[in-house]
Amino acid sequence: VKNELSVANSVFFDNRSGLGGVFYIGGQDGQLSSINNTYYQSLAGNSGSVLFDASGGTATVRWYNNINSGELVEPDEALIVQTSIGSVFEGTNNISGGQTLSGENNLVVDPQFVSTNIRNLDLRLSHCSPAVNAGDDARLPMGISLDFEGNPRQFNTVDIGAFELQSDPFEITAVETDAVSCFGDSDG
Repeated sequence: VKNELSVANSVFFDNRSGLGGVFYIGGQDGQLSSINNTYYQSLAGNSGSVLFDASGGTATVRWYNNINSGELVEPDEALIVQTSIGSVFEGTNNISGGQTLSGENNLVVDPQFVSTNIRNLDLRLSHCSPAVNAGDDARLPMGISLDFEGNPRQFNTVDIGAFELQSDPFEITAVETDAVSCFGDSDG
């Protein structure tokens, strides 16, 4: 396939463009594979804060195990825009901060990074992240054994995004109770 680009285990932060804040597909027969990447605060002036497809209907986009979050989009702007009717979009096991993606096991949730404070930005996954152990092992490219930081790519099931949590995640259990706790109550 001509015009083929594969990107894995990468972090894209604060990308800016008129169309497609990170990727713009404009040629015929294009193929883009994005696997286990983290896209944070991308902005497109017109449309597609991460991807804009203007290929004329012949592009194939494979979007697996990615986190698309913190995008600076207008309320009606999409994260990923496909304008080509004949294009193929395959997407599974992605987390998006705003737009629902077609495909299986895609979530619209906060990925729970360690810190999104710009002074202390840390896009690694927290122990409570829904991205931990939520990826699709079958989509991990052959030869990829390390994450963005050089840690083993799979601790258990592959995580979604560029970083692999190197320990078991916290288990959160909801407990139903009728008890009421009040701090500062004078009843002792």
